[in-house]
Amino acid sequence: MTEPSICIPRTLNNITWRDVKETFEEIVGRGTVDRVDIVASRNNDPFCKIFIHFRYWPTEGTAVQLRERLMNGDTLNVVYNAPWFWKCCASRLPKPTRQTIKTRPYVEFERSNAGDSLAATTATCAEYSDA
Repeated sequence: MTEPSICIPRTLNNITWRDVKETFEEIVGRGTVDRVDIVASRNNDPFCKIFIHFRYWPTEGTAVQLRERLMNGDTLNVVYNAPWFWKCCASRLPKPTRQTIKTRPYVEFERSNAGDSLAATTATCAEYSDA
């Protein structure tokens, strides 16, 4: 059970994904947060929107009440550093799938002017030193 994701519709943009993850894992449980997506404002506002996606929701404790209230459409205040809090609601968007296709590191070669052979674009350290 990974639904719902939580939306913080507006918060200051100095909040980091780590701050959010640590806060929610302290409330819901360690290892429950899959990832935190931070969406920056388009018009240079000092605010952003945050989505918290879960690996799973625990079936006991505070997490059950939190999830039930969110599923019922309630807005909740999560106090992360008294008196500072985030207004939180269930996300209306489905959890986006993460496409993590990472290529292996590689060396890029340029074609040499002398035909089809490949020549590496390299330089020695001496070429870049001020000596």
